[in-house]
Amino acid sequence: MKAKNTKKYLLSVLFLIIIMLLGFFNLKNLMDYYVNDAAPTTEWIPDMGDKFETDYASVFEGKNNLVNINGLIRRVFHQNEMNGVTKLNNGWLASIDSNPDLSEVEDNAKQVNDLNIRLRKRGIPLLYVVTPDTVSKYDDELPEGITDYTNLKLDTFIGELVDVDYLDMREEFHNAGINQYSMFYKTDHHWNVDGGMYAASCILQYAQKKLDMNVDDRICNKEYYNVETYPKWHLGSKGQRVGKYYAGIDDFSIMYPQFDTSFTRVSDGERGDFKDVFISYDALKNKKSTSRYTYDFTYKYSIEREFHNELNKNGKRLVVISDSMGRVVTPYLALAFENMYCTAYESINDEFLEEHKPDMVVIILHPNNIKQMGYLDIGLH
Repeated sequence: MKAKNTKKYLLSVLFLIIIMLLGFFNLKNLMDYYVNDAAPTTEWIPDMGDKFETDYASVFEGKNNLVNINGLIRRVFHQNEMNGVTKLNNGWLASIDSNPDLSEVEDNAKQVNDLNIRLRKRGIPLLYVVTPDTVSKYDDELPEGITDYTNLKLDTFIGELVDVDYLDMREEFHNAGINQYSMFYKTDHHWNVDGGMYAASCILQYAQKKLDMNVDDRICNKEYYNVETYPKWHLGSKGQRVGKYYAGIDDFSIMYPQFDTSFTRVSDGERGDFKDVFISYDALKNKKSTSRYTYDFTYKYSIEREFHNELNKNGKRLVVISDSMGRVVTPYLALAFENMYCTAYESINDEFLEEHKPDMVVIILHPNNIKQMGYLDIGLH
């Protein structure tokens, strides 16, 4: 009996020592993050709860291995929810909006209406590009018992627009017979380069008619592009929360013209062809499944900057208001305009319009952002 109690005591002590060591290493990692910015942490939002707890969890020693094991077990047992992520029936990962409140999208639609009025006074057309979320309006693939309100909110947003030209990419994909899911990464909330180029082609069809401008047929024809594919390279924002075994890892592709191009990235003076100016290979040199930023880093130069097309002398100037959904859209738009200015959170006031003199303004935002109160309050005055 005494030997048995001693064994239990030693096991208990060993367990406590392991916990203490893990705690020590994790606090060290957290200090490195706070003091030295040593490693990226999970992006904190209020819905996650206490920020300190979220940061601590993000640097937890061996966290990725634990998440991977958890995801594998849930996959084996066909569980469709993990860490706030829902696996659709077709295997794509989605963040579900279970809140039916429509007030945020109604308020943001009013902001777009106000911007449209201001632009119309100057004779500048505005095009709002309605980007899909992962869950398709026409084939939701939702597991039984789960309701997502995103598409209802997008429909409500569109219904609140007054005399605003809009391009609903959900309808564009559907009417063209394109499977929307094939245009999106399985593990991320972004569309892939095929989705981005298709959106660009739809925008340019609008611009061609609205601005009476010629658009080179090669710009939106994939036959005139080189495609580089990196197999099982990208574990996106949702994939990071469930691990690499739960839904797998996405292939990642970049696409750049075979025809001659020459651009100047006015913001920093960089000059070169399409690939030099719009694409960064930093995230493609070494495969790293613990980073969800392959998409953002590879196309990091394509938004929040100004571009001059050295080979296009049509005199047309485009302003794009965009978040990360525009990263794989704007490079292809830039091929059709002499000048393109991309901004994310900037006041579109008289001074801005006078400086940039756009022939057209395009808004490209992820659905999550139009569901945030005041997100589109872009400083009109």
